[in-house]
Amino acid sequence: MKSLVILISLLPIALLAENQVSNAELSKKLDLILDKVSGLENRVSQLESENTAVRKEVREATQFAKEAKSASASFAIPKDTKEKESF
Repeated sequence: MKSLVILISLLPIALLAENQVSNAELSKKLDLILDKVSGLENRVSQLESENTAVRKEVREATQFAKEAKSASASFAIPKDTKEKESF
């Protein structure tokens, strides 16, 4: 019973003892968060543009490889040993 009375008497003290945060502190924290988000947005945009450039290069390299493969397909490698020596 005593513990219940002590608990009931300490409860309001614990509830009222919350830290009060000033508007200036909240504003500083919000500015930090907004700066961080802005930086992340910039990094994402940069990565997306780099990704686009890499994809373009891959497409060009693939096209070049296909053209080189088709051009080399027209070359006939001799199968006879005498022909291979002159080749």
